[in-house]
Amino acid sequence: MKKVLGYLPLFVCALGVLAMMGLFMPAAEFAGETYSGWNIAIGYSETFEVLGNETKIKVCEFSVLNLAPYILVAMGIACAVTLYKAGHATKAAWSGALCFFAASLFFFVSPDFVRLSQDVEKALMNLGIKEIEVDLAFGAILAGSVSIFAGVCMIVSNYLNPSKVALAR
Repeated sequence: MKKVLGYLPLFVCALGVLAMMGLFMPAAEFAGETYSGWNIAIGYSETFEVLGNETKIKVCEFSVLNLAPYILVAMGIACAVTLYKAGHATKAAWSGALCFFAASLFFFVSPDFVRLSQDVEKALMNLGIKEIEVDLAFGAILAGSVSIFAGVCMIVSNYLNPSKVALAR
């Protein structure tokens, strides 16, 4: 049992990598289209054919708040690696858990931070649509859920660390 608990931080790293996959999975859905975490964080342009001419329209713009959960997950992974290398490191465990919990919060509210470009907003205004509803897609839900689980595992690995258990005897 002690040996298995020693590898819990590595399991947290695997969970962190799974959460990072949210970059490539659908994170937001609006106007009948789904957009990946990368698209809503970094920005996205589409090319349309209008009257025989190809027109490139920027759909989403760069959003720091949609990039933040992926940075927080990377920081959580770094804390998990530190915890694995150092053995019992309470600060690394709590810092990693906090990063994962904050990332999950950002994942779940990511549709609120989608920045539509001015081209899309003008087109919507011309159509008489004042506001567009952006919904959460399964990639962000999965990444947020995995981040919560990773944070809980970080805390558990701190309290049930094999080196701490060995010292108690």
